[in-house]
Amino acid sequence: RPFLPAQFQSRGPELPQRQFEFKRKRQAAACEPCREHKTKCDGNRPSCNACLRRTTECRFEAEPKETHVQALKRKFDSLQGEASSLQQVYDLLRTRPEAEALSIFHKIRDGESHESILQFVRHGDLLLQLSL
Repeated sequence: RPFLPAQFQSRGPELPQRQFEFKRKRQAAACEPCREHKTKCDGNRPSCNACLRRTTECRFEAEPKETHVQALKRKFDSLQGEASSLQQVYDLLRTRPEAEALSIFHKIRDGESHESILQFVRHGDLLLQLSL
């Protein structure tokens, strides 16, 4: 004879089911001190309650409504762009004639940013092309 499932028998009045389940609000990203201490961060800005209790400086890497992973991706993209422009400056130093490379090197020694150096070289190249 085949096995059949048991008959369901009610053991009393049914309990009313909740229509709405409320979950706690979760912060998108914790501040850096809370991440280091592995404590719960309430996400208050400019300083969360945990940092106020510890009397530490509260620093957020993530923007409001941005997760920690999104902040890391944003920072990675920024660093990748900076590395690319630094590579371009390095390539200019290697490939330009001695006098131009020395001029670029002096700009680096004077503390100019790599963006301004690249803009200076591009502007000079554009002027050279226009004069031809």
